[in-house]
Amino acid sequence: MSNNSMHTAHDLFKKALSSGREGNAAEERAAYDEIISRFSGHEDPEISRLVAKALLNKGVISAQGIRFEEARAAFDEVIAKYKNAADSELHLRVAAALVNKGVVLTQQGRVEEAQAAYHEAVERYGVSTEPGLKEQVSRVPADRSVSYHF
Repeated sequence: MSNNSMHTAHDLFKKALSSGREGNAAEERAAYDEIISRFSGHEDPEISRLVAKALLNKGVISAQGIRFEEARAAFDEVIAKYKNAADSELHLRVAAALVNKGVVLTQQGRVEEAQAAYHEAVERYGVSTEPGLKEQVSRVPADRSVSYHF
């Protein structure tokens, strides 16, 4: 991965975050989409982390905009791409995607599917000593039919 590609990916991520802070969801989403389309599949760990964060953030802003199918698709992509990764930061993104997927499914009234997502988060990461993973798993509701809001 060239330094130029790394620089471009970081610049796009900064643009997405800045757009989000300014309340420009369309520009934020477009920057995340560009990161995902241009850099998905790269093996560079830093780029993979940015793609995972872009997918996760896109899922969250989609859920906030009540675009639940789009949100679930983004969370599912994080899970599918990175569930077997060795990188601990990617595990954190997968755990967050599983929990957020559960939230979205619960909001859609799809409680059994939500419970399956929560269960997978607990099964994969419930015994982790990593603080970030423990925090994500702690977001799983004790009553898994309870809905969180973004």
